[in-house]
Amino acid sequence: MSELVAIDHVSITAEGPTLSLGIDPGQWVGIYGPASSGKSVLLRQIEGAERPAQGTITRHAEPAVPYSNSDIKRSRPRVLARYGKGQNSSALATELLLATRLWDDRNKLTSELSSSQVAAAKLLGALASDSKLILLDGHLDSLDPWTLRSVIDYLRRLRSRGVALVAVTNRLELGTEFDALVVMSKGNIRFAGSPAELIRKTESHEFTVSAKDHTGVRALVSPFSVSVQQVGEDLCIRAAEGQEIAARLLLEGYGNVQHLLYRAPTVPEALLNLIR
Repeated sequence: MSELVAIDHVSITAEGPTLSLGIDPGQWVGIYGPASSGKSVLLRQIEGAERPAQGTITRHAEPAVPYSNSDIKRSRPRVLARYGKGQNSSALATELLLATRLWDDRNKLTSELSSSQVAAAKLLGALASDSKLILLDGHLDSLDPWTLRSVIDYLRRLRSRGVALVAVTNRLELGTEFDALVVMSKGNIRFAGSPAELIRKTESHEFTVSAKDHTGVRALVSPFSVSVQQVGEDLCIRAAEGQEIAARLLLEGYGNVQHLLYRAPTVPEALLNLIR
């Protein structure tokens, strides 16, 4: 199946770096960045609500978006789940209300719901759609942790059916869920690629080595290391490579290396550290 969206050298500013990205069925793209970094502008461009300053975006699917404040005003979750985009069966409405944890309060007016529940009610507009492309602008960030987990589980089920997701979010813990990450700063694209590529670009692996003689360890890690620091009686090593250097320390340092503590970099750290 062809890609749902083709983003070709798009920028939200006339002179800024451009983004080229194809969004395939079932692919998840996370858009990250500080406040006023341009995340929502980029999402509106993908939706078709705004034109890019440069480049083109071609959509082969009509995006599904959450309800707006006016859509849910004086409504109830059971109504919002039943009458999203397209006609939905009662069974699907029940499934949606359970996924958003709104089942117990399905008959309440939205004005009686908590802020997290209101955010979940808005999501019903996108989740009830038959579209193969869902766009979310910060809606996941407003959910409580229990509802977030339930909604992510439901989105994973949609993903298995070929539904793609593009989400503006600053939930760092969701970084590993996405196939591709776009990181924005001051209206510019700072990074676009996979979570693994982000880590390789921004983070180093950290080792703490206890050894009888540090001379051999220093020689062994010198081709890999970014820095080597003496911390008490141990060496703290930062390197671009993780598994390879650990294996060499354990194999070649046998009898000399007493303890080796390895801490792998994480996607949340990489996202946070990319923009300082």
